[in-house]
Amino acid sequence: LVLADALRNAAPVYTDTDPWLLACQLLTLFDELTRNDLDIPAQLEQFEARLADCYAVNEPSPALQQEAYILHTLWHAWRRQLADEQLTDPPAAHRQRLLDSLEQIGDQHLWLVGFTEFSPLESHWLRTLLDRGQAHLVLHGAAQRDGYHPDRPLHDILEQLDMAAAPATHDHNDPLDDFIATLFDDPAGNLQQRARDFAARHAADTISRRLKTFCADSPEQEAQAIALQVRRWLLDDVRPIAIITEDRRLARRVRAMLEASHIELDDTGGWALSTTSAAAMLERWLESVEEDFACGPLLDVLKSPFISFSERIEHLAQVRRLEQDIILHENIARGLARYRHHLERRSARLPDWSEPMQRALQQMLNRLDHAAAPLVPLLEGTHTAGSYLTALHDSLHELGALPCLAEDAAGQRLLDVLDELQQAAGYSDVPLAWSEFRNWLGRNLEQTSFRLPPSNSPVCLLTLEQSRLQRFAASIVAGCSRGHLPGPPPAHTFFNQRVRAQLGLPTWSQNVARKLHHFCRVLHGAQQVLLTRHAEQDGEPVAISPWLELLDVFYHSAWQQSLEDTELHRLVVHPQAQPASPDTARLPDGETR
Repeated sequence: LVLADALRNAAPVYTDTDPWLLACQLLTLFDELTRNDLDIPAQLEQFEARLADCYAVNEPSPALQQEAYILHTLWHAWRRQLADEQLTDPPAAHRQRLLDSLEQIGDQHLWLVGFTEFSPLESHWLRTLLDRGQAHLVLHGAAQRDGYHPDRPLHDILEQLDMAAAPATHDHNDPLDDFIATLFDDPAGNLQQRARDFAARHAADTISRRLKTFCADSPEQEAQAIALQVRRWLLDDVRPIAIITEDRRLARRVRAMLEASHIELDDTGGWALSTTSAAAMLERWLESVEEDFACGPLLDVLKSPFISFSERIEHLAQVRRLEQDIILHENIARGLARYRHHLERRSARLPDWSEPMQRALQQMLNRLDHAAAPLVPLLEGTHTAGSYLTALHDSLHELGALPCLAEDAAGQRLLDVLDELQQAAGYSDVPLAWSEFRNWLGRNLEQTSFRLPPSNSPVCLLTLEQSRLQRFAASIVAGCSRGHLPGPPPAHTFFNQRVRAQLGLPTWSQNVARKLHHFCRVLHGAQQVLLTRHAEQDGEPVAISPWLELLDVFYHSAWQQSLEDTELHRLVVHPQAQPASPDTARLPDGETR
């Protein structure tokens, strides 16, 4: 809100750009600048000259000058806005906490375990504690190599701290350790030669006992294979099991399949709050208010488990009569006044129409009218974010949704976010149109994660980063496509990767190296590892992850055979391997009217 307000005051700086979209992009960049202890010089000419050096040009071009002007103006407007309102952004607060802790730590000792990156500020803070002998750093993996190598993240950390890496200690006697180390070894010798050298050191193939791959025809078949393999391991009492993936769509499908088999997952990654039924109810209610109670969103709200104007069974019966007899039979698309009018006409026209039902439906429509009343005046004009949120809270109270939301995990998380936004809105009186408020609210719900409380499930759903320092009896690395491992480079509005590196900002190559580091640690972290992917999606080919492709080619060059799990392929298409309902009772005949 503060940054969007600053952008409005600097509107001549940019043209034809949505200030809210620009605010999101700038906020990400400004956070990175603060975290990495970078500043934009007070003089525009100095900033232009610095960017020209980073872009390796002699004279700033018009495009470079425009980029420098926009960033210089908005950065300083943002800092002034924070200073004027006596606010601190999260990265600056983090920096201050680090500095304060150096004085507050006393004689305590700090252990840092499993980190793969530090910002320059954090490195300076840690270096200070290490020099005092009050910090101990434990890194998981080797730190010998730089560049495109799994060692790079740890190598960078030691370089930041001016520390030397210990000599390499990978064990040639451990076939898997030697396999991974040789796979990503110095490429001076070609891949086939390294594979032959590896095979010469190990007379028997033990890699295929620990690593398997599976290429599915489609995402649906990949999810079926993952769920089937989990069930096989559980039947063999193999636990705990990890499903590690960056593909959230695939993760949701696997979750649904396993839950159909009565297997719960401990999902440590969670999912966007905006995709929960609680957020869906809120979204459909706001759509109902916006669209004069259009029947689609209105019925979704009334059927939501968070809305009930009477006993649940009775409430649903009333909603069904409204839907069947008024909306569908009378062909009414929207408008409370029209619903009321046709309800009265139908009651007068049909002598057998239930008077109690008519009264109940009238009360339902009145309740909806009262619940919308706080929001309707805000649809026009501009108002503060606090005004919108107060009206939204009052509206949900009139709907009777607040107690039901509070009893649901996702609903309570939604209420918490609304409270946090209400507190944030107290620091800003920037006027917003209804559409701006909706975008701001929706963006926050999208960026907020929701996860269920940890369970005792033997099956965990993780991202690569969340798998750090963990060991499992068996792991599945799912969705091994180029689009997720390593994934595409992010689209930056400002600065290309070369300029980011020159300025000291994180780059895509560093992010890829961290993912590769986690990927290799996962291969070490279980006695059995299955790597899955799908070849096609919606009729289009899906590129294999280069890491999985490298692993496949290396293994085939060493042993002249494939790691593909043929037994799983056979089982996944077998009808008896699919979950089946134990209920064999005949379904009732369909109703006729």
